[in-house]
Amino acid sequence: MGIHGLASFVQNYPSLNLQKAWAFKDASHNTDHLIFDGNAFVYHYAYLHREHWTHGGQYRYMAQVIQHTITALKQAGFALTFLFDGALPQDKENTRIKRYKDYVERTVLTMENLSPINAANKKQSTAFLLEGPQYRNDLYVIPPMTLEVCIQTLYELSVPVYICSGEADSVVAQYAEETCGYIVSKDSDMLVYPRCGKGYIPLDTLSVPSFNDLATTATLETTTDISIYAIVYQPQNLASLLRLDLHMLPLFGTLMGNDYMNIQVIKYPIMAWCSENAKASGHQLGSSQWPKCVAEFIRLMDQRSAAPGKYSSIISTIVSELEPVILGTNMSKKKEKVNTLAQNITDSVQRYIFEDLSASTPTQSPNTTSTTLSRHMSTHQYSRHVLDLWATQSFWGSIFLEDLQQESSWCVSRSLRQAMYRLGGMDQINEYVREKHHLTHHVISAANDLTLNSNMNFKQRQRLFLQLHHTSTPLIDTLINTVASPLRPLIVCLRYFIQQCINTGNPLADHEVVAILVASMIDLVPTVMPKEFNESDGPPYLTALGSAIFTNKTSSSAPTTANNGQETEELKIPSLKKRSIQLASQWQHTLLSSQYLSQVLLSTGQDTQGIWQHLQQSGVLASMYNGLVMHTCLQMGRLGASMGRMMLGASTKWMFLFGTLYDLVTGNSNGGMGRQVEKVFDYKFSKVTCLMDMEQRRSTISWMKSRILKKIEKQDRRMMINKSTTTSPHTKKSMKMTADGGGVRKSSGNAFSVLSSGCHFDDE
Repeated sequence: MGIHGLASFVQNYPSLNLQKAWAFKDASHNTDHLIFDGNAFVYHYAYLHREHWTHGGQYRYMAQVIQHTITALKQAGFALTFLFDGALPQDKENTRIKRYKDYVERTVLTMENLSPINAANKKQSTAFLLEGPQYRNDLYVIPPMTLEVCIQTLYELSVPVYICSGEADSVVAQYAEETCGYIVSKDSDMLVYPRCGKGYIPLDTLSVPSFNDLATTATLETTTDISIYAIVYQPQNLASLLRLDLHMLPLFGTLMGNDYMNIQVIKYPIMAWCSENAKASGHQLGSSQWPKCVAEFIRLMDQRSAAPGKYSSIISTIVSELEPVILGTNMSKKKEKVNTLAQNITDSVQRYIFEDLSASTPTQSPNTTSTTLSRHMSTHQYSRHVLDLWATQSFWGSIFLEDLQQESSWCVSRSLRQAMYRLGGMDQINEYVREKHHLTHHVISAANDLTLNSNMNFKQRQRLFLQLHHTSTPLIDTLINTVASPLRPLIVCLRYFIQQCINTGNPLADHEVVAILVASMIDLVPTVMPKEFNESDGPPYLTALGSAIFTNKTSSSAPTTANNGQETEELKIPSLKKRSIQLASQWQHTLLSSQYLSQVLLSTGQDTQGIWQHLQQSGVLASMYNGLVMHTCLQMGRLGASMGRMMLGASTKWMFLFGTLYDLVTGNSNGGMGRQVEKVFDYKFSKVTCLMDMEQRRSTISWMKSRILKKIEKQDRRMMINKSTTTSPHTKKSMKMTADGGGVRKSSGNAFSVLSSGCHFDDE
């Protein structure tokens, strides 16, 4: 994205840099307004805080980063506005295809390096060090839920957030001009907007104090040396350096080569023309001199045009001068390129100015009778994927790590999107997803068995939403009476995920369902139910692992161990296995597909019961998935750990909540999914939810925990004996046959006390 070579060019000229500082002590006098390119903001901070991205995203930590950044900016006195991209213009489809192919290549390369990545993770003494091949720039792929989590977090922080009907960058510039604010982005296109308010701040020059520096509000009020710093670029300074009129910067950016003007088409002809007509020597036209060459070319074209200073005349002159040069090259389709050159230049220039080129000179003031936001915002503030779908009849599934031998992880949640297509009045859609090692597209038909009446009331839409998630209508009463509103999306989505895995021929094993549920609860429960639960109620090891990154950022002595009440365990990074990677991606894409459908189907009416806010309830989406915890739980389940082992050290009420949710997902009552889950272990957990008296629940679960510990102690003793005893080849063979026996493993004890020495599944 951006203008080829312009960012590095301006960095070589310190005179273009305007150093700015905003002291916290002067916050009451700060009237500056920062207009953020929202997508650039998200990608910038996601990359800066890419800890353990290969595990699928640390979203609660990412939300905390956003919260810290926004809080600091507000405390410094800034007004903030975030503008996000809507539907991508049709003429940028080739750019998007190229970008998505790059994502697929990164995914392939990362999956091919799983062994060295796991080896690097295993060597680390804690879960916090950023070491290993996965942190190379050419491997990083943004985790799939990052954008949605950040947008939702901004909403929760009461920051003005707007989704544009199209791309946001030109709207950001217009709004900055309208409000006399600063553009904050990471796009060199912003350098050539002739009108952009007070200037352009590159995100990587915006310096916000660290977590520790902003520990308390009291500190901010009394500290004199804490400030926010930035470098500001103003278009008039760049124009002066290039010796161009200010209004010629859009043409300069276009001829430099951008997303709308192929540099391969324009660069050689301009350099050849300059070499011949400007008598410039060859060594002066290297890549470092390309910007000055373009500026000189524009000055000469302006002089030769019939109406100097007018775009239409200058563009016509450019085409007439470059046509013989292009036709004299070996370019493919060169005649076609010449015929479309004038229109391509005009279209590109138009994106940098706020008026119609054909109607006026480019020096007039912008029309402010209608505000920028009212003219460019999407009518429905849906997710970008949904707006894109409406505009282009295409769905672009985000690319992330998955098992390359399996079908795309987006396929498992396709029925939700097919319903969305039908709701949008579409018959067929192009879905762009990964297939093997390549990007491909499938023509997908909308759901043909979906009946939607435009007069359906909100309650009927609710019922339809449940049915599309394979949740029986009677279950709604149970959910409302039994489960807190923010936990309901977890039940609805997990039930759907279980059924769809069956439908696609890859059923979930019972230990995988347990792992997903436990992992989802670690961040979710204390976040959305703070009055009933705190982090200390959850399993200590998983809780410590889930908050390890944030703790490490805010403490000079971050914990590297967790005490579960019986033993101290060192925090470790879980291994990346293909099956776990696939499940993690499928689960996240299921959550996203469910959110997209809820926006379309449930965007009208009032929800008096809370369930229909779905994943957009405060804190829910960011807490629904934690990569390190999810892969740890999947690993524990795969290696045979019981429910009790996963939840070891958890409070009684936390374990009981798990039992309630597990029974709602897998129990046979109220349309449970138990028969759709492949049995590997006989957990027998549903009995817990039938206990009527709280004291009985406590005593029963306490007994269960003691049984778990006894089983673990017995196993540890057996392991010690085995290590100290020489085992015969015959005995080794018998042990191996027992461990790999498969089928349903019966437990002689309680459901909690399935032995942690169960089956091993090698999925590498």
